[in-house]
Amino acid sequence: MKKELENLELIAKFILKLFDLSYIERWNDHPKPFQITELDKQAHKAIIAYLIGHFEEQRGIKIDWNYLIEGIIFEALYRSVLTDIKPQVYHRIMSERKKEVHEYVIKNLGEILKLFNEKKFNEYFNSEKRIENRIIRAAHFLATYWEFEMIYSMGLRFYGMEEIKKSIEDTIEDYFDLTGVERIFLKKKSFNFVDLVGQLRFQKRWIQSPRIPLTSVLGHMFVVASLAFVISKKKGYYPKRCYNNFFCGLFHDLPEVATRDIVSPIKRDVKD
Repeated sequence: MKKELENLELIAKFILKLFDLSYIERWNDHPKPFQITELDKQAHKAIIAYLIGHFEEQRGIKIDWNYLIEGIIFEALYRSVLTDIKPQVYHRIMSERKKEVHEYVIKNLGEILKLFNEKKFNEYFNSEKRIENRIIRAAHFLATYWEFEMIYSMGLRFYGMEEIKKSIEDTIEDYFDLTGVERIFLKKKSFNFVDLVGQLRFQKRWIQSPRIPLTSVLGHMFVVASLAFVISKKKGYYPKRCYNNFFCGLFHDLPEVATRDIVSPIKRDVKD
């Protein structure tokens, strides 16, 4: 019983840490047509990583999905600590002070890492050549580029916009060996799905009730997915079930992109 209570306390801290991502606004130094949060970015990235991973499996490449899911969550936790540092600054800090930054993140996350294997957490950020790491990084830049295209026309008159555009595009090109990356970047059929999912960034949860923090449907899906995965791991479920629970959570409100939110009274009172 004591251990169960400790796990519940850790899970509560984990959820609150994920919700911290909804307070972090991205592209703060650019004009934006809508609120762009780190939670939404992480959710969009996870869905893009799912697509890229399955394209790689179709080519016969084995993907360790549980490792990939943990990597997605690890990066989200990392971002919850480091906030929206400007990319140029972030990359320089990581190139010159990676060890110190990593130690700071671990200290800040504290007991939350007990939900995972801290050794895995450390190893993940030192395994950049693994296919799963590359998939996540590619998904990161594709999600970033999706955001950038939304603000590009508004910020075109500002200094440096073309340089940012070129930098992101050049980085994405480095991942063209991953089939899904090229298809999404070149706006083939797969991009339509990525774009459709992105619309869930605009829909806010519980539109009739104030919610703190304000959360989009897309961000909510990521929180549910991460929570489902962590609980599944703590319960000792086999890897395939952990995979299923994460991605079921990640896609569970996808129909709302077509229906929008159907409030609970209607769900209860209108029978099949």
